[in-house]
Amino acid sequence: MSVLWWLNPNIDRKKFENLSQFICDKSNGFITFTIPSKTLDILINSFAKTKKPPKNKLRKIIFKPNLIIDVSKKLKIVGSLIGRGRISTNDIYEWMLNINSLEQKITIAKLANCLKCSSRTIHRHMTDELKNEKEQANN
Repeated sequence: MSVLWWLNPNIDRKKFENLSQFICDKSNGFITFTIPSKTLDILINSFAKTKKPPKNKLRKIIFKPNLIIDVSKKLKIVGSLIGRGRISTNDIYEWMLNINSLEQKITIAKLANCLKCSSRTIHRHMTDELKNEKEQANN
């Protein structure tokens, strides 16, 4: 809700309180838990007092509710807008060599950390040849 507060600087306090109550009513489907009105008042007061905009995740993409697109297409759109750089097998191999040159064991976690991606991404791009290289380097 802090994002709504900052994105609508001209909204008056009473309208924002009404909007917040609507959003925080579990039966309206925006949230999955009940927020007590006292807690909501505390939140709204904290938004109004702060002078810094909220920190947002860069990957937050919101689709119009009446836009009918299947999940895979939505994921493609999100990936194209905020996807990180592509990881290639060459990138993985180079980092395997770097880690090995430091005489450390090559692990998926270390590769993911070096390439700033998830371990799942490394698993997805590991070819059989790379797996064999990793095994040989670790022995």
